[in-house]
Amino acid sequence: DGVRGLVESHLPRHRGVRVTDEEGRVVVELHLAVDWGVSIPALGREVQQRVAGYLERMADVHPASIDVVVDEIGPA
Repeated sequence: DGVRGLVESHLPRHRGVRVTDEEGRVVVELHLAVDWGVSIPALGREVQQRVAGYLERMADVHPASIDVVVDEIGPA
């Protein structure tokens, strides 16, 4: 729980953000709503890169995975 607590202190507690510690490996799951017409694969990659970079800089944590789940697609 130490690594998980460290990561959670740097990621805001919002609905749709889940951080778990699986055998010492940090796993981040993000649930998003996106606008119609947005490239979901490109957005997913950008979110993964930004979250990974942020956690590495701010908490010296290298997540095992950052999973991006699109729950909703709405009007732009």
